[in-house]
Amino acid sequence: MMGLLGALFGGGKKKKPTIRTKVEIIEHQHVAPDEPEPVEKRIKSLNPGPSGLYPHEILMLHYAQGYKTSIQEFQGFWRYKYGVRDPKGVLTSLMQRGYLKTGGAPEAMRNAKMDALRDCCRQAGLSPSGKKDTLIERLVESADASLLEATFSDKYFALTELGGKALDAEGYIPYIHLKPIDGLDIWNVGGIVNAGQSPFWRDAMWGYMNKESIGFASAGNYGLYANMRLRMSEFVEDEGRIKDALRLAVEVECIDLNGAVNGGAWAYVADKIAPYKDSLVKSAPGIIKRIFKLAKQADYNDERLDALILEKASRRSTPVQVFTPEECVRIVHAEKEGNTALLGRLYSKAQKRLKGEA
Repeated sequence: MMGLLGALFGGGKKKKPTIRTKVEIIEHQHVAPDEPEPVEKRIKSLNPGPSGLYPHEILMLHYAQGYKTSIQEFQGFWRYKYGVRDPKGVLTSLMQRGYLKTGGAPEAMRNAKMDALRDCCRQAGLSPSGKKDTLIERLVESADASLLEATFSDKYFALTELGGKALDAEGYIPYIHLKPIDGLDIWNVGGIVNAGQSPFWRDAMWGYMNKESIGFASAGNYGLYANMRLRMSEFVEDEGRIKDALRLAVEVECIDLNGAVNGGAWAYVADKIAPYKDSLVKSAPGIIKRIFKLAKQADYNDERLDALILEKASRRSTPVQVFTPEECVRIVHAEKEGNTALLGRLYSKAQKRLKGEA
């Protein structure tokens, strides 16, 4: 009895309680992203392109010139986007078939940093000024070959004449990889290009984008329309058509300011014009930056740019015009200048006008 009382009220010799802990051992497992089907399986349903190569092989020609011949690691997109599990094997196959070769110093110089090129120019007694292509040309023409081989000893893959022709003929494949367009990828873009009337792939791509954008507008899918017009702006910019690129970028801005929604969902944004900071029709910072970059390249002053914005904003294609053309001009400049006070007033005014309170 005393032993029991002592145990209950603190008397006697205490025993440490035994604590039993159940330990759950969890095995760590690496979970890889979902992978597409292996490229070997995918190409069974495809025909080779005009150059006799499959799309992933053309894309490899584009990237090969930046790969060392000793490379063992490759970008993740090869496996997780295109199902290419052995990129080195693709490179080896292209070399065996005469599309690639091992490059020398010129190829290594194209992958070298500017500091290394300038240092080599100084060692050769040449001017170290100029852009990268200028330095490489200067070194190839005037520097001693042994100096170049010793300085730029890394070996990179290089295109053969056959590989260069293949890449030129099917340049739409690396283009669509680098600048995705809705509905197109490296596997199906060849069908679009080869079905076109023009022998030039850029004409066929332009035709596809133009047709798609018209279809989006006809269906009231103004968000998709604006996205496609932006891709078209980038496309013509690559061709040096800066004024056309600017016109398309301004069009995208005007559509965004009118509520670029899809499927007639205007009611969703109608009550969300103001306040400015929460608005669903705000300008995308990237578009504003793009407009002024292109305007500078096209030598457009503010007056000429404002006239273009007025022109595009006056051609209303969306169900509702949130801002007047003149307000669109003011918004574009206010966004560039970060004038949130003015933007707040313009957005509040537009909201009241749409509600019939102005």
